[in-house]
Amino acid sequence: MELRQVRKLEDIRGMDRVNRRAWREAYAGIIPSELLERVDSEPEPRLLQRRFDEVMEWSGETYVADTGDIVGYAAWRFGDDTQSFVSRSDAGLKEIYVDPSHWGEGIGTQLLERVRSDLPEAAEGVSASMLAGNEVGRQFYETRGFTQVGEGTETVAGDDYGTIHYRLSLDTD
Repeated sequence: MELRQVRKLEDIRGMDRVNRRAWREAYAGIIPSELLERVDSEPEPRLLQRRFDEVMEWSGETYVADTGDIVGYAAWRFGDDTQSFVSRSDAGLKEIYVDPSHWGEGIGTQLLERVRSDLPEAAEGVSASMLAGNEVGRQFYETRGFTQVGEGTETVAGDDYGTIHYRLSLDTD
């Protein structure tokens, strides 16, 4: 498996597929099935192009786990591109997803380690957020040393859902 930066539009197509599959699995019973079915449809080419253009302009990096197919990805930001719950001294782990058929194979851990190795020296921590009730996400973060630091809400398709905010300190002392 190769962990590499996003390079081409086809990477975005693979990331989208992974995201849809992971959402279907992780949020079944949390998000209404009608919404998950809408998430399941492949986006129009112009939307994929727009996402590719955005990824190329973000501060930070986006990586894919490539086995010939994209089986996971992670994206981090630092500075003004992070979400509001991320402190100025932290990097924001914007997204990290692995195709459910590859859960438990260490791909998410490898992606997280790649993120950590490429963060600016000024980053004191990594902050992440997920929808409440995502047991797979909770176990992933907590097993890797993240601690819950807050809660919030996120609007998905017009409905508000509770979120959990996590933080991993990068202190080496």
